[in-house]
Amino acid sequence: MPRKQVYGKRARTFAYTSLTPLGDWSSPGKLPNEDEKVQDIIKEFGALSVQPDNKPDKAREEKTRRKPPLRTPVRKSQGSTLPPLSRPDDPLTRYTTPLLDLCRDQKARICPLPFAESLAEFEDTVQVVKLAEASFSEVYRLSTKAHIGTKYEGVWKLMALKPPPECIPKDFSEKEEDKLAYMSAVDNVLSELRLLNHMTEVPGFTVFRDLRVFLGPPPKPFVSAWRAYNKAQPKGKKSEFPDPGKKGSYGLDQLWIAIEMGDAGTDLEKILERGNKLSVWQAWDIFWGVAIAVGKGEEIAEFEHRDLHLGNICIRSPNPSNSLHPSDSINSSLTLGATGLSVTIIDYTLSRAKMRPSRPDSSTDAEQIAFYPLSTDPAIFEGDAAENYQYAMYRHMRSLFLTSSALTTLNGRKLKAAEAKKSWREFCPGTNLVWLHFVLDQLLANLVPVDTDELDITIQEKGRELHKRLRELQAWLELQNLGVEGGLRGAADLVGVAVEEGWLTAEDVIGEVEGDGVRSEGKRKRRRRRIEKVE
Repeated sequence: MPRKQVYGKRARTFAYTSLTPLGDWSSPGKLPNEDEKVQDIIKEFGALSVQPDNKPDKAREEKTRRKPPLRTPVRKSQGSTLPPLSRPDDPLTRYTTPLLDLCRDQKARICPLPFAESLAEFEDTVQVVKLAEASFSEVYRLSTKAHIGTKYEGVWKLMALKPPPECIPKDFSEKEEDKLAYMSAVDNVLSELRLLNHMTEVPGFTVFRDLRVFLGPPPKPFVSAWRAYNKAQPKGKKSEFPDPGKKGSYGLDQLWIAIEMGDAGTDLEKILERGNKLSVWQAWDIFWGVAIAVGKGEEIAEFEHRDLHLGNICIRSPNPSNSLHPSDSINSSLTLGATGLSVTIIDYTLSRAKMRPSRPDSSTDAEQIAFYPLSTDPAIFEGDAAENYQYAMYRHMRSLFLTSSALTTLNGRKLKAAEAKKSWREFCPGTNLVWLHFVLDQLLANLVPVDTDELDITIQEKGRELHKRLRELQAWLELQNLGVEGGLRGAADLVGVAVEEGWLTAEDVIGEVEGDGVRSEGKRKRRRRRIEKVE
């Protein structure tokens, strides 16, 4: 059974200053006295980015301004020249060099940093909480403690890396082989990083900040967070990763990559597992928030998520507690966004997208596609749909991709013959429709009745109309209707039909989600030009 890809929560709308543990220290100004310890950490670790409350003068702003992440995978401060790197010639550094090259901070680009030592100074200043885990990663939220004046909050996706091939002994035990199965290869991580960086400016996608490569067992705060998370899990849902503080779990030569992202809220799967139900207005906003984001991804980068279960949809509520209640206030005058929910799709481990060429003169198509070779990981398609309908989606997605029909049964020779004709690097936006079918199915299964005494009669009437439209959408997205000639091709087509039907407006489709994740007005205008085709 495949382990669920319930990866990294928290991405877009947390209001934060640039006190970023994986960023550059871009402001040389002295911090307030209460943050003297933080300043020491900055000097020691070289991995924080602090901006003072007062606005810097134009000269300093020009000097410290960071280039947009889509333009420069390895970001350098303007006006500075990085000297040539002098790296140690050892197998671990050579093996992780492609990842090291993507780190912003010069010190972090030299070689893998000792995990425990690099973060030792954070123990008294930063709180670490484990949020979730997926097939190849664990997700932690890091935030400064209350007594620290300069605030930071972010999410780290932590992935154990497989060792270099030359470092894997031939006489590995079965237990060690099992551990390797849940570690990530550098090439696959690179593909995800490229895609994450490429899509970070697209509304509805995760905000990517930075990364680090670490070496050795995790530090104490991560051990404590892992144990607290595991203790809180019910029987049958305990962590599938080893206790990082237990002897023998991870050796001194264990490699890690930590990917830092913004905070997008709470994943929808967790919200529903807590017993929450949704109003039809919330279901409407969530569904179209997902569909519009994916549709923009299709138009901008030929994007396919390929793993869009509820754990990979994050919701942020306008309520201070970020709670979600069906009776929350509703602005019924809006066709979309009546509930004020912010929706972010996350975890692109299995995703596919077309990249910009690595060089302007590049003509090699292979260099322009980031994707995960799903055919090399058959366990993804072997989950029991009786346990969770989600597991059936992987097989339906594969069938649609290989045969243009989501209901084709593929196994044995028939599967091998179909896979021999196609590569998962090809673009098939219909796979996004398979997952939108699943998302809508789950939303409708968790609705509260439209007719409640808590809602105004006018709102109830509009709610019934929305419910009728969702049921109509459900018919459009029935699996037998996907892949048919002349039908919907992908999420962008679905959004286009909704605009034609008057269910959504053009402004709903190209409008911006407000919050700290919104970039400058200039960037918003450039992004609007890139997504005009969705309209």
